[in-house]
Amino acid sequence: MLSTDREEFGVQLRLLCAGLNVPLGDREEAYWKGLSKMSLLEFARVVEFALGETGPDKIPTTKQCWQIRNDLRRVPPPQQKALAIPKPPEQYTIWRLRVDGLFFRYLAKRRLVDSFQGDIALAERRAACRRYWEFLDEHQAEFGCVPDDWRERFVALMDRIPDDSADITWLAAELHRQKLEDQAGTRQ
Repeated sequence: MLSTDREEFGVQLRLLCAGLNVPLGDREEAYWKGLSKMSLLEFARVVEFALGETGPDKIPTTKQCWQIRNDLRRVPPPQQKALAIPKPPEQYTIWRLRVDGLFFRYLAKRRLVDSFQGDIALAERRAACRRYWEFLDEHQAEFGCVPDDWRERFVALMDRIPDDSADITWLAAELHRQKLEDQAGTRQ
């Protein structure tokens, strides 16, 4: 891990201790030194496994964390299914097709690139997509064009919708995102 990962490492270790009902005590420095060669992502997966149904009853030592990491590396990842893109009916507008295309790419990125496993509030995101393509349809009908940054606005729209998940690695990332949002909001 890098020295910049220390804060996030502490968050993950506190989650592990809290999940197994063990006080943090002086463990942080010992775990930091013992797991320094492990990546933060690998440690987050170890924590997720340890807090899962098949995890240990006691808090794992650094040696056991390495063993869990090695065991997790041996298990092949589940095969990802390709997204089924339905054939669009005739009543679809060009902006609905474009926004749907952006949404499918967004889902693929979240699932494949970001390895996101939690609930991405699909119903809210689809409703936001519907409102967005209706806005683009109306804007083009009224003004004959759409804003040049319509793709960037879509990404910003998706970023504004919060995710709900029981995935522990997601929780730390979401808390960090909210903290940054709060800091940005107080400066304006």
